[in-house]
Amino acid sequence: MTRTIAGVILFTVAQLAILPGCRHFPHSQQPASNPKKIYDAASDIQGTAERMPQAKAQEITPPTISSDNSREIKIETKLPLGPRLPNSVIGRPTALFKLENKGKPDEPAKPVIIGATALTSIEHEPPVKQASEPQSPIMPVQATDVKRDHVALLRALELMITDRPREAIKYLQIYDKDTQEIFLRLLPPLTLFVKKSLDEMSPQEIAVIDQQLQGFLQKIRPRSELQIARMCYCKRIRAFGAYDALPNNHTFLTGVENRPGELVQLYVELKNFVSEPTKDDDYVTKLSCTIELHDNNNRKVWSHSFDRQETTHRRATRLTDFYSNYSFYVPNLPAGTYQLTVQIVDETLPEFRRIARRALDFRASPIAGQPGLR
Repeated sequence: MTRTIAGVILFTVAQLAILPGCRHFPHSQQPASNPKKIYDAASDIQGTAERMPQAKAQEITPPTISSDNSREIKIETKLPLGPRLPNSVIGRPTALFKLENKGKPDEPAKPVIIGATALTSIEHEPPVKQASEPQSPIMPVQATDVKRDHVALLRALELMITDRPREAIKYLQIYDKDTQEIFLRLLPPLTLFVKKSLDEMSPQEIAVIDQQLQGFLQKIRPRSELQIARMCYCKRIRAFGAYDALPNNHTFLTGVENRPGELVQLYVELKNFVSEPTKDDDYVTKLSCTIELHDNNNRKVWSHSFDRQETTHRRATRLTDFYSNYSFYVPNLPAGTYQLTVQIVDETLPEFRRIARRALDFRASPIAGQPGLR
């Protein structure tokens, strides 16, 4: 019995020995270049990524294995290596990306690709527009200075054109008193010009326009520049614009101890002066005048101020043109050429005191008949 059992064991061992590929015997091993089992790197990475937190998944790098012939084989994974993707790209070929929003807080962040396992494009669904908060209506900006509102003036002009002056005056009340007066003088002429051309107007209508414009000029004249329109030396002065002028190189005879100098007649026309009505139903113009002589070094060598009574002019009607003959005798001066300066001050309205100046060359010599000096 014992021999039978031993024979069976030997027979079994013999059968095992002759099986091909048995690793218990060296002669039955296959070449190392054709291994039966290869390391499954993809499965290992998948298992590792599932066990690690999602925030660490980006730090995993693909492993490598080496074979007997020392060749390095790179195992590429098919799993996403970045953070979790939005729902719009789940289940599609993936890429590593980051959300980026550059200085536009009212726009959603856009994905930017920073690496990928395969070339692919990411389609981002359009963001859902959020309902904006209701905004208050924009209120019109009101003019800070209603006195300069042109709408009231245009409305007043329209009412004047349609022969409703009383209503037009109400619209002009937003302006100051002086401005109202100016508009009331200008609107009637404008109304006439809207209805008719200048050739179609009658002399009576032209007279109305002239009267209104004259009133306008009288209103603004006290604020305008006082001007000496014309000034010259004359042999004789008869009236406004009527005079006999001396030559420009005329030399005046200076005074000496035993005789006075030559009489100088200085014709002066004045513009933009004021002729103001008074309580006595007349008109007054109050002026002051000073004449000065300066030598070549601009030193004052002589001056004369005229009496205020002589330079205050009263008329029964308003003055529209003004001239004056400022006369004086030449003082005792050395021969030479001087600068004569005339200064006139309009003092009719103290709140609008204005000054005008003008200069002329003045030649003087103690010898009679001396030609013009240089």
